[in-house]
Amino acid sequence: MGISKWKKKLVSLLVVGVFFVSTAGARAIADDDGKGQPPPKPTPTTKIDAPAPLTERERQLLDRVEQLESVWRA
Repeated sequence: MGISKWKKKLVSLLVVGVFFVSTAGARAIADDDGKGQPPPKPTPTTKIDAPAPLTERERQLLDRVEQLESVWRA
């Protein structure tokens, strides 16, 4: 009876070991496309002259946030 418990523990340990080795091995041989190449140049960004005007709902929410901030600081 003691040997069967020992065998079960050994088999379960081997299964877990094979699982970890297989996942680690897959990561070790993973393809690393682009790691040897320099990063691409950033695209030029366009400047926005003025932000879009706020909607009525956005204005109400902003006013409410400002009101809550003033209460919080007081």
